[in-house]
Amino acid sequence: SHTREGRTDESGRVLLQDLPEDDVLCRVRAPGMQEATAVVPYPRVDDQRKLEVTLTKGVVLTGQVLSPDDGPQGPFVVRATRRDGRSSAEVRVDADGSFRFPNLGETATDLSVRRGRVVGGSGEVLTRIENVVPGVESHVDILLPALVSLKGAVYDVDPAGPALGVVVEARRYDPEQERYAWQVVRRVGLPADDDVVSFEVAGLPVGRYTLRAVQGQIDSDAVAIQAEPESDREVELILPAGARVAGTVLDAEHGPVLGADVRLTRLHGEDSVPVFEAASLRSTTDERGNFVFDRIAPGLWRLEASDVEQTPASHDIRVREGEVLVLDEVVLAEGGALEGTLEDAEGRPLDGVLVQVERYDRDGARLTTRSHHDGLFRLRHLRAGLYRVWVDALTIAGGPRVEAVAQVRAGETALVDFRAVEEGTI
Repeated sequence: SHTREGRTDESGRVLLQDLPEDDVLCRVRAPGMQEATAVVPYPRVDDQRKLEVTLTKGVVLTGQVLSPDDGPQGPFVVRATRRDGRSSAEVRVDADGSFRFPNLGETATDLSVRRGRVVGGSGEVLTRIENVVPGVESHVDILLPALVSLKGAVYDVDPAGPALGVVVEARRYDPEQERYAWQVVRRVGLPADDDVVSFEVAGLPVGRYTLRAVQGQIDSDAVAIQAEPESDREVELILPAGARVAGTVLDAEHGPVLGADVRLTRLHGEDSVPVFEAASLRSTTDERGNFVFDRIAPGLWRLEASDVEQTPASHDIRVREGEVLVLDEVVLAEGGALEGTLEDAEGRPLDGVLVQVERYDRDGARLTTRSHHDGLFRLRHLRAGLYRVWVDALTIAGGPRVEAVAQVRAGETALVDFRAVEEGTI
């Protein structure tokens, strides 16, 4: 949300001012050179952040996009994405199908082709070539596949229910996870005007896909299909009956909690299960502490309940098709607190230093906070257990990350203090 730009002078220096009080991602570009990125932590002791970047000369990669008579027609854009996820670039394809990247890095790169005229825009990917190494390969021909259609019908639709649609997913390489994962490549809305609704998804490149029907929070099993020209196979997608999840939220004294926030989040399996957008539903308890969720899809869900001044409760539940699942007691326990101080080598409090906290069993999200002007940080309503607490020592003493261990007990406050003894030591 905060962007600053500048140009280097004849000595290669640049000064960027009025940066946000947070870690900053710096991206450096120069003609004929590979793009460089680096993260600069906040804050430095002298309130100035300094970065030295060495640019490496890029290599040229040319290519040709070839389309069959029954294939997609341009204009096209080609995207080059490093497999380590550090950078990407796009260029427009000329009228004769040629394209040219002037300064790519000599590392494994994926090339993808999409329809479009605008570099940096969006559009459906028509084909991909993976593990191209610029410098080793100087020219690449990309043959676009013929386009096909997938047809079928959705069964057990609720005509009085929410919007209906079909989601098409394909396996794509995810640089952040460094593995292949299922990603949504097409969505088609359908009229929910009958209990059986036909559909057709046109203009898909030849390849392997999974399809599923979605109506509100209900989704069908994924059906795998190989899309081929002149295939007459029709896909049947059956929506399951929705389930009901109900329960009661109690406080530490087993009294009902009014107005507690209850969240139900869809969980997913590993790579063998296509990744569908995580559904997260919310409800609020009544004066008896009761909550209800209707039309819940079968599968694994995480139920989380929270309220002010109490430690949240979390339960993983398996919901079966059409069942009524009642959780008699969701108890919010009394929590503990974690606090401490951060000081420099002179004993002066450090303001704005990022502190990160995580349970050793990793049962829950990582928590973050920043120290105040008096150097104090505090986290409340923590579940009892053993926690690791760490700070980036670069912001205190110019050294590596420093980690401490704290035992949090219900109703008590655990103390952790960080102090820079000397340069590079905490």
